[in-house]
Amino acid sequence: MAGTTVKVVSPGGQTRELSLADIKPATKLLDVLEESSFPLNSRCGGRGLCKGCQVVLRCNDEDILIRCCQRTLAELPENIQQIHIPENSWRDHSLHGVSAFEIHRDSTLAMGRDGYGIALDIGTTTVAGALWNLKDGHCLAHESRANSQARYGDNVLSRISYATESRNGIQNLQDVLLKDCVKPIIASLCSKGGVRHDAVTTITVSGNPSMLHTFAGEDLAGFMSYPFKPAFLEEKKISGNDLGIGMQCEFRLLPSLGPFVGADIAGGAL
Repeated sequence: MAGTTVKVVSPGGQTRELSLADIKPATKLLDVLEESSFPLNSRCGGRGLCKGCQVVLRCNDEDILIRCCQRTLAELPENIQQIHIPENSWRDHSLHGVSAFEIHRDSTLAMGRDGYGIALDIGTTTVAGALWNLKDGHCLAHESRANSQARYGDNVLSRISYATESRNGIQNLQDVLLKDCVKPIIASLCSKGGVRHDAVTTITVSGNPSMLHTFAGEDLAGFMSYPFKPAFLEEKKISGNDLGIGMQCEFRLLPSLGPFVGADIAGGAL
């Protein structure tokens, strides 16, 4: 496919040319489209178990239906003219389900500490955050985004499989979570609250155990089979520098209650 340029037609009829030159023939079409801002519903983590990444290849007068996660560029027909993305295969970035969080009060017990704190909840579908004044206990801003890990599977089991079966799987899950969700949420919270990044003194993180593992970049193999031994369940502290967030403060991952009973449940109970 070297040197080939094809037209990609997304739902709604928008058309854009996509150059396949200089891309390794062994690269999956799913990855090529993803990197070119054509996100597909790879809900099974690219294992070929669903039809979420189906596209139609228009080759002269013939239309060929394929699953992008199962075809490399080398396996595609040479006479492709257009790639049509069906509506059902298009992954938008809108939030489905809970996207706003209301605690029914604008303050909590005053901490009596200088500085500001951020609370993050790493959900499988939604990542949410809130900025707090630690001195008087007031919430200054809140923000939420769709979890960008959805490109590797739309549920926990798919992401665990992706992380353990794919090369650099856990690194990819961590990278998109930090780059596309955590950093933008923190930036938005500080902007909304009128707070400098260096004024944030602590960030607490909750979520189910597998999401906390992807946040920390820890191995997910312990979730694959009984007796289910995750890399950690206790509280974990990581510096912002080690995460590449560009902040000096410490991230505190709250403790989980078990392999499948996470810090989100513990934090909610508290």
